[in-house]
Amino acid sequence: MRDNSRRHGLRTLLHLISVALLLPNLLLACGFLLLGHAVAGAGIFDFIYRALSSALWLVTWGALGFAVAMIAIVACGVTRRWRWLGALCVALLSLVSGVVVIALGAGSYSVGQWFFLSPGVVSLGIGGWLSWSEWPGSLRNRNHTQRVDPHP
Repeated sequence: MRDNSRRHGLRTLLHLISVALLLPNLLLACGFLLLGHAVAGAGIFDFIYRALSSALWLVTWGALGFAVAMIAIVACGVTRRWRWLGALCVALLSLVSGVVVIALGAGSYSVGQWFFLSPGVVSLGIGGWLSWSEWPGSLRNRNHTQRVDPHP
C-alpha cells in the first residue's frame, strides 16, 4: 500500500513539473499566433485594430479560458483516474506549441534558442510517458493497482 501511495505522489509531482515546463513555450506560441494575426492586416490601422481587438478578447475571455484550462489539466493530473487525460493534454499542448514556435520563428536557431525550447521537449516526454503508463484498461496500468481479495 505504501509503495502505491509513493508512486501516486511521484507521478503527481511529475505531472505538475511537466505543466510548469509547458507554460513558457505555450505562452510564447500564443504570443506568436496573436502577433501573426495582428500583422496579417493590410495597413497600419488594420494592424492597430486587430491588435486592440485581440487584446480586448484576451482581457475579457482569453485569460479566463486559459486559467480554467490550466486548472483543469492540473486537476486531472492529481487524480489517478484522470491522470492519463491530463498528461495527454500536456503532451499534445507541448507538441503543438513547439511546432508553432519552430514554424513561426526565425529560420535558423542558435544554441540558446534551442536551449529555450528544451523545457517543452522535457514536458512532452513526461506527458507522453505518463499518458502511456496511466492509460486506462491497459496491462501496464493493471500492474500498479492493488487488488484486494474479498474472501481472505
